[in-house]
Amino acid sequence: MHIAICDDEYKELLHLQSLAQKYNPDMVISLFDSAESLLAGIKTQPADVILLDIEMGALNGFDAAKKLRGMPSPPLIIFVTNSSAYTYRGYEVAFRYLPKPVVHETLENALNAAVDKIAPQKFSIAENGRSYVLPISDILYFEASGHTLTLHSKTRTYECRMKIGDAEALLPRNAFVSPHKGYIVNLDFIDAVNEHDLVLTNAEKIPISRRRKKAFELALFRFVRRSW
Repeated sequence: MHIAICDDEYKELLHLQSLAQKYNPDMVISLFDSAESLLAGIKTQPADVILLDIEMGALNGFDAAKKLRGMPSPPLIIFVTNSSAYTYRGYEVAFRYLPKPVVHETLENALNAAVDKIAPQKFSIAENGRSYVLPISDILYFEASGHTLTLHSKTRTYECRMKIGDAEALLPRNAFVSPHKGYIVNLDFIDAVNEHDLVLTNAEKIPISRRRKKAFELALFRFVRRSW
């Protein structure tokens, strides 16, 4: 996911960047210190989500948001501001409204909601010259072996020639995790976690590598927390 942050206060810009990096260290983040520079930058590097201050210079965040909404594929806009004057008007163009000072928990909740909204709900796979489109909710896990990728669904398995990294890029990051370089697992189907492996709801076991264990546990914690 690519997130853009726009605020004319440098200290606030760095604060929001720090919170976003804490939410997802792998997320691409672009920083802008004015609405004008944001609109120019988005033309060459579109963002999925924009954290946008409202009270800025000649062009304020509210007017910039209206311009962004007119784009062919508009980003989700999350307003961050000290002022309550735009609170109700803000929901006309914004996905969320966060009052300053923004804290990790409120930003995490807003970004979780944004990820859920923009995440794909289907996955397409080609097997033996035929294409299948599966609901994300039906996929248990992916398994890589050599040049073959096997998709394990609730009802059957599918095999195709695809790199596991390419498959992972097409999946919603908040719903899937890679506990081992040869596997991608749907977090919704994890039943138990042991020291060296995890157990799915169908009783299958998936290994957890030592190198990926910490990242796996963090992804699982965030997923469970969202489900509370």
